[in-house]
This record gives sequence, C-alpha cells and structure tokens, in this order.
Amino acid sequence: MKLKIFNFVFLITIFISQSCTIRLDYTLYSQLINDLQERTSDKYTPELIRNYFNLNQQSLKQFDEYLYFSENERNRLKNLAKEMFTFGYDNYLKHAYPQDELDPIHCCGRGPDHLRPDNINVNDALGDYLLTLVDSLTSLIVFGNSTEFKRASKLVIENLSFDKNSTVQVFEATIRILGSLLSSHLIVTNEYQPFGDMKIENYENEFLNLAHDLAVRLLSAFNNENSNLPYPRVNLKYGIPLNSYNHTCTSGAGTLVLEFGLLSYLLNDPIYEKVARDVSEIIFKKRNPITGLLGNEFNIRNGEWQGFMSGLGAGIDSYLEYLLKSFVLFGHKKELNMFKEMKKSIKTYLRHGRAECLKGTGHHPIYLNVNMNTGSVMNNWIDSLQAFFAGVQILDGDLEEAICFHSLYFAIWKKFGVLPERFNWNVKLPDVYFYPLRPEFAEATYFLYRATKSPFYLHVAKLILENLNEITRVKCGFATVHDVLDKSLEDRMESFFLSETLKYLYLTFDKENYLNNKGEIEYIFTTEGHMFPIKKAFELKSNFENIDHNYTMVLDSFFERKKVNYDYKLRFSLPMKMKYFHQLYDMVGLNDNLTDLLVRKKM
Repeated sequence: MKLKIFNFVFLITIFISQSCTIRLDYTLYSQLINDLQERTSDKYTPELIRNYFNLNQQSLKQFDEYLYFSENERNRLKNLAKEMFTFGYDNYLKHAYPQDELDPIHCCGRGPDHLRPDNINVNDALGDYLLTLVDSLTSLIVFGNSTEFKRASKLVIENLSFDKNSTVQVFEATIRILGSLLSSHLIVTNEYQPFGDMKIENYENEFLNLAHDLAVRLLSAFNNENSNLPYPRVNLKYGIPLNSYNHTCTSGAGTLVLEFGLLSYLLNDPIYEKVARDVSEIIFKKRNPITGLLGNEFNIRNGEWQGFMSGLGAGIDSYLEYLLKSFVLFGHKKELNMFKEMKKSIKTYLRHGRAECLKGTGHHPIYLNVNMNTGSVMNNWIDSLQAFFAGVQILDGDLEEAICFHSLYFAIWKKFGVLPERFNWNVKLPDVYFYPLRPEFAEATYFLYRATKSPFYLHVAKLILENLNEITRVKCGFATVHDVLDKSLEDRMESFFLSETLKYLYLTFDKENYLNNKGEIEYIFTTEGHMFPIKKAFELKSNFENIDHNYTMVLDSFFERKKVNYDYKLRFSLPMKMKYFHQLYDMVGLNDNLTDLLVRKKM
C-alpha cells in the first residue's frame, strides 16, 4: 500500500477540523501529529505540515510500506513474539528440563558431551546447570509473566547446583548464568517492582548466593602467574583442567567486568571486580603501538598474541561493548577513555567506504577484518556477531554510523531470510553457512528503533520475526539453520534464542514495556541481554568505596552529549536515500541473478 498526497492531506485536515480526537491507525500519522504538537502552534494547516517536513509530491513517492506501521500489526507481532517464546520455553520444560538445552526436532534434552571433552562447541556453554531455564529468567520478567517467573525461580533455587564435573568456558558461564542470577536477584529485591510483582515469597538471597558460588569456581581461572590472563575454561568441581587450552580470545577474557563488578558491590568483596578490570586493562595495553588495534587471540602461557586479526566480530566484539558499558554502569572513566582510543583506531583502519554514511559518494561503509599490526585487510568476510555493534554506536551517540552499519546486515538478512555465520562480501555468498538463532541483528534493530522511532525498523523486526517463525519453527521449538541457502536445520536451540533474540524482538513491538519508558534510562543490557540497574549499581558502589560523587553529573552529561538529536523529518522517510539502498543491495548481491539462482536452487 502506498501513500497518496491527497490521502495524507485529507487525513490531516480531518484531524484539524474536528474537535474530537480521531484514532489514527498508522504510526506515521500519529507520530507526525505528536511531533507538531511539541514544536508548533495550534494553528495547524496542511501547508504548515507539508512545509515543516518538506513533503511534496516527489518525496512522497518514496512512502512505501516501510514508512508506516499500523497499531494492529504492532500488537499482532508483539503477541507473536510472546507466543514464540512461550512455545520454545514450554517445550524446553516439557522435553528437556533439567538438561541444559532443547533439541527441538527430536524433542529431547541436551547436556554436556562428557564422552568428547574436546567438543567445545557444546561444552563451552553447557555445564549441567539448567542453562536454558536460568538464562530465560529475565525474559520471563520482560514478558511480564510473573506467575511463571516465580515458578521457574523456585525450580532454580531448589535444583541448581554448580558442584558438577563439567568443564565450561568462563565467558559463557559468566554472561549466561551469572548475569541472569544477578539481574533476577536485583529485580526480585527491588522495593518498587517496576516490572510487576516479581517478588518471591520468603526469598533469602538465593540467586545472589548461587551467583557467588559460581563466581568462586570461575575465579580459579585467574590463577595464571605466567601472563595474568585467565584460563579460558574451568571445571566447576576441580578447577583448571589438566589438558587446558593455551589460548583465549580477547572477548572471552575481557568481557567479565559488568557481572564480576556488580557481584563485588553486592558482596562487598573487591576481588571479582579487580580481576576482571585488571584483565581488561592488560588487554588494552597489548594494542599495537602504531595502529592501536587488538588481535583476537592470546597465548595465555606467555601473554603474546597468536591471533592477529582485528575486527568487530567473534573474538573481540563484546570486549569493546563492555569498555563503554562499564563506564555507564559504574562510572569507570578510564574505560570510557579506553573505548574512545579503540574507536579512533577502528575508524582509521577497519572502516572502508564513503566518509559520511548518509551523504556523498563512494561505496557503502563496511568494517573489515584487518591485521592488527599493519591495518591491511586480512580476509573477505564479515561475521554475524558484529551486527551487534550498531547498538554500541547508538549508546555512543554515533547514530548515522549505526544506520549504515545495520543496513548492511539488513540487506544480507533480506537476501537469505536469516544471517549466515560468515558472509563473503567479495563473492556475495556465505563462507560459513549456518545460523544458530543469534540475537545480534535483532538487538541492533531494537536499539535503532528506540533511537529513531522510525517505522522502518518495525518492518525490519517484522521481517526477522516472521522469517524465524517460518524457517526455524519445528515440532518442539526453533532449530538452528544448518545452511542458509537450502534452509536445512540442525537439532539445537541455544539458550540465547529465548534469553535475547525473542526478548529484543518483543521489546521492539511492546511500546508499553517498562524498559521502553522510564526503565530505558534506568537499565543497561549485558551482552547476554540481562538487565542491570544503573542507579542501583551506583548506590552499591557508593557503599563499597570512596568514589567521585560527581559521577551522576558526569553520566548525565555523557547521556546529554550523546543524546541522539534525530532529525524528525527522518521519522517519515527511509533512514537512507533510496540510491544508497540500491547500492547496498548490489553490494551483497541481493539483485544478482547468479546468487539468487543459487539460493533458489537449494531451497
């Protein structure tokens, strides 16, 4: 359906001429009226409206289906996201609990692969510790399901134990289990209960005690006198495995400070924050002195780099995220400065394309994988994990870059219906074909919608949600896509699908949610999508150590400085000019007959 100029003027004229309020079905119209009420006098005329937004016959030709979104459709998709979560969650409880994950095709549970300890694809995350149930607790809160949250909490409190002969990755156990326990604890004990009644009867800090128990076991990873870098994995019962790997990735070692820091403040014990921050600073100091870039993998025996690829995806991604979020949550200005230095190097060496995202000439901006020592391009692929970075750019106030960054992944998703793990931008086809229901693109879409309120991003979220429902839904849940070309499936539903992917999609459509209103500036999401309260973290830190009490003013100044002054005209047009979208589609081969034929042939 396309808008016509006379329909537009007619509806606005009706609104002006009648004294009663007319319900306007399309987000476009309702936003337009709200914005005009804030910025102009009450003497509305169609000419005023057209002139204010510079709308004319030519510009309205671009008003296609991406530029409005009905309230009915928004509610339908909010309910669909909730139904999909419930379907996956209920099937996990029915067929998989108390094991860690659900195999949704065969309707059974999955735990650690004890027969093959080297199967780190499974064993890094699965520790025989109710993974999907624990990781889903904060989703139940976001979905407002108080009854099920209390029931699930009782199951966790009564049955979760970390005294298991399981070897897990420190990073995965921290972001999925520790983060969820801490977030749930703080929401349960919040006297104001902003998410609804999530109080647990006779609660005695069980979530916090479980988090403490887990953290003590993970702490053994830092007993490395050779390099002061943590071992990547620990056995929950026996500590460092005898056959421990000698290498760790940058993000695996450096993405712990939010969870470990918050735990320190809750326990009044500095050790957890100290080890996490020390490692973060050690990593930062290992940047190349010329480029300022990091590699993606260390040798933990000697502390030297053994992976020299610098990028925004797997191996480095969340380290950058936590530098910025550490400042937001705790007021660590040192980490903010570290982030700024990294950002400068990233834009200098990783970013290729036209100088400005939304104007000028040159090919579409893209952040490539380069050699940390030289800045030269190392390969021809980008990975799906780096789609998250648009959310970091928004937090940093770099909206135009976020729009361009996100649009590249939108084009890739539009081409395949899901995101391949690695996309080769040279041949315009995947290098690695699977898609394990990752949340990063949905996460970035959510934050872009919150920053812009543009209906375009509601349509992107709709595309994601409906593709997931159509392609990955199976008998007992949602399955990993084995091959994005032929859409064949694997029998695995990772916990982050319920913890993050569906949470972010639901929030995109649920405008009444607390996190989209007052909670938007009160909480920050961890890299696993768990909610940490900013003000509460500050209060805990105030009780814990002597701090700069100007922090709140500094943080307010940061948010004011980074506040996105999004051009209101852009709410009613595409985020980029059409010529840039066409350029982008050509770049990924969306309109390329050969690659389209390959996709169709496999479907």
